[in-house]
Amino acid sequence: RLAGRTEDEAALRDAWYLRQPGDDPGPAGTILAAWKRLASRSSHVRRFLPAGALTRRRGERRLRASKPPLGRVWRNPQTRRD
Repeated sequence: RLAGRTEDEAALRDAWYLRQPGDDPGPAGTILAAWKRLASRSSHVRRFLPAGALTRRRGERRLRASKPPLGRVWRNPQTRRD
């Protein structure tokens, strides 16, 4: 609920475990996957990876698969808007 999602625990669990391999888990499932990855890692400071980086990877993969001009614009720090 802190991330603005309305799904309860049971809905997240069902959506996660009943999906087919390779299916897009959706926004709530992506957040759940990020939390699962964070929980499975050591809490040592040097190995910490922010949750934003975990959820951002999927979008960056999709962007790299898109047409090259869009990818070049995204990677250019002068044109990138975060």
